[in-house]
Amino acid sequence: VILLLNRWDMLSRSVRSVCKACGGGGQGVTVLTAGQSAAVSRRNASQQQPSEPVETIHTTATTIATPVHFHHSRHNPLILDRWQMNGKLPQPVTSWVESLENVRAPPSGLVTLHPDVFRTPPRIDLLQLAVHWQDTYRVVNWEFYPTRAEMVGGGRKERPQKKTGMARQAGNRAPHWVGGGKTFGPRGPISKYSLPPKQQRALALRSALTVKFQQNNLKFVENLEIPPDQSFLDSVRKERYWGVSSLFIGNEEMEDISDNLRSCLEFSPKLHYLALKEINVRSLMKFASVVISLECIDELEARLLYHKLRYNDDSRFPGTDAVLDHVRQLSK
Repeated sequence: VILLLNRWDMLSRSVRSVCKACGGGGQGVTVLTAGQSAAVSRRNASQQQPSEPVETIHTTATTIATPVHFHHSRHNPLILDRWQMNGKLPQPVTSWVESLENVRAPPSGLVTLHPDVFRTPPRIDLLQLAVHWQDTYRVVNWEFYPTRAEMVGGGRKERPQKKTGMARQAGNRAPHWVGGGKTFGPRGPISKYSLPPKQQRALALRSALTVKFQQNNLKFVENLEIPPDQSFLDSVRKERYWGVSSLFIGNEEMEDISDNLRSCLEFSPKLHYLALKEINVRSLMKFASVVISLECIDELEARLLYHKLRYNDDSRFPGTDAVLDHVRQLSK
């Protein structure tokens, strides 16, 4: 036992008397000052001697450090078994799983995430491309200007051909006349619809998920079952600092969600819900935080991995059985 004392003169005798009273007789007790304790720590570190984890007990006069033995298990019970652990592969990404039982409910555990989806190198240029594409692909330019041949009227000659002292004119619907036709004008409706390559759209979505995850704005919950209180989700958002707005993503369609969740979404305009098949880059970038249910993680990873591996097979991560089954179904 090492007794760390800052006041040597006054406490050394009292420490030995305490040890004798406990039955140890004061044998094997080393009393060090703070400077001597630091020197011993540096010497042990230089000799690279393994040290046991210790548990510190704080008292009024002393700080007693006692060794504690932890029993490490092969699988952490808090980590959901979604990953085939392999020592030769890099470890998967993990994140806390939050609970919606009440406003201040502690995290219920950890979830493993696929690194090719939630830890991919972000492509900021593709994020900008995806957001711009979503903003403009539904735009239609309805402007239309007729040419001189499409103008109404103008059949009569404007003035005689000769003896007027002015230039000859065939009609008053020519482009240089006021109210005449327009040359090379817009010929709407013209749609700005375009479709970027599917590989770029999938990579932009994986980049958006990675950016949200690295910014700690991507939350995972067990399910979207909440208490019957229309202000519950708004209180959770404020209590857990989820930002000014939150996007909830689940498997169900908007028509099939629970009544409690629907009432919360109608109560607060800062909350929104999307089905998994409707997830997009613009919505992920628009909302301050994104809350994803654990029920749809396998399908989300499978769809993004399918579009990644269909072009190149350079992934070092095998994924879980559920993810691989989804990928096989999509490949058929």
